[in-house]
Amino acid sequence: MGYSEILCTICGVSFNIARIRREGERKSAAWGYYKHSDSYVRAEEPDAFEYCGNKSGCTYYSRELDDGIYRSPWQETEKDEHAGDEDADENAGLVSEYQDGIDENVEHIAGPGCNSDNGYSGWSISIEEMQGCTTFQCFVRKRNDWKPASDDEDFEQDSSFPMYLSGLCDAMPDRELGNIDVMHPMRHDMQSHATDDICWGGGSGENDHFYSMPFHPSCLEIYKRASRTWFDEKQDHMQGLLDWWRTGASDETFGENSPSTGRCGGIGRLHQQWWCHETGTEYIAANPLFIPNLAKVIADATTPHPIDGNSGAFDLPANTNFTPSPGDLFATLPAELRLNILTELSSEDICSLRLVSRSFRQLPLSLYHEMLMKNMDFFWEAWPAKDQTPYPYLATTTAEKIQNGPSVPRDPVPVPNQLDLSRTDWYKLYYGLRRGIRNGELKGLANRSRIWEDCESILESIVEHWDEWEEERGARKANS
Repeated sequence: MGYSEILCTICGVSFNIARIRREGERKSAAWGYYKHSDSYVRAEEPDAFEYCGNKSGCTYYSRELDDGIYRSPWQETEKDEHAGDEDADENAGLVSEYQDGIDENVEHIAGPGCNSDNGYSGWSISIEEMQGCTTFQCFVRKRNDWKPASDDEDFEQDSSFPMYLSGLCDAMPDRELGNIDVMHPMRHDMQSHATDDICWGGGSGENDHFYSMPFHPSCLEIYKRASRTWFDEKQDHMQGLLDWWRTGASDETFGENSPSTGRCGGIGRLHQQWWCHETGTEYIAANPLFIPNLAKVIADATTPHPIDGNSGAFDLPANTNFTPSPGDLFATLPAELRLNILTELSSEDICSLRLVSRSFRQLPLSLYHEMLMKNMDFFWEAWPAKDQTPYPYLATTTAEKIQNGPSVPRDPVPVPNQLDLSRTDWYKLYYGLRRGIRNGELKGLANRSRIWEDCESILESIVEHWDEWEEERGARKANS
């Protein structure tokens, strides 16, 4: 069968994400497809740089010599003054034997223009943003002697729920070598299990007890929050997720023949034999719970004192003319109806409307609160306090940190950057978030939006098949 990668069951991204460090970053800032303490993206062969080109600024580094010198894989060539730019070969001068005299432990170092698809460039995404991108957790089948533990989540303690949450692992093996023996911590005296996003034979009920379901811990947190409005019963959303995995419904939801266009963001194209680290898709590796630049965006939109939601969003000149123009039909509508119209429009349409009608010159902050809650329902930092749920400890760390760090209480962690709703300028926040997602400053939030959309597709499939799967569960229980 050959090498085959296991994906996160929820978001569809590989756990085998690599990073190519830039000059000046510590060596641990690089890792290869299979992450461990001294892994990195290798550059033994000259063609490792062909996609980057000699203008990329990429270099290589000998891990064997470890002399602090970054060497260029290109040699200077004489320029043909008669040759046009369009005829220039970006790989002219690529040294075919650039590693002569150096052992094979040669590392690719990203330049500003690195285009390698073997790892995400350190120029494009930081280590902090990528925290936990290779970390996975599993739903593991409960044994007959399973007993609840004090740190179990509510759905785990339910005796009718067939699986429990494992500890963490930072390196997912090849599908053919997919048995997992050790995770951190070793919850419920975990035994070896085969993890796979495909539950082979699960639809027949014959083999699903052999498999565990893998996912990013952060993705499960997003799924929990996305499912709030879909199910009345507390545990149905989790049982539904297991059924969705067990029956192979992901093919129906995200496969080539699905009625939708597949995974949000079109990331299915990146799932090749080895994950394709396509330039511009770095955001899919960004942590969607802990987002480095989010605090600044929120601080910029926070006022010193409480602010009325009916206050105007814009600082307009005192002599602004609000008198309706002749024939302005919007001016004849009640203010409430005008606002209802605006909530159905895109931001671009609202800008256009403000230009053509004086009735919309000034708009209340509450409008942008409504727009944020409608268009960015995944931004739970803006949810009321009663709807806030802390993150379980295992969603906030990695296996490496648990192994190497001091023993600390594994208490739930409050959601960082929760808004003070009374002091939020919703206009500044709404456009600050949109701008940050668009320009790449909030990669983690862009990734959260993508995963949230996939979760809603999963939930839609669960609701569609719920009665069918419930009947199957009943039959299986009766025959057990």
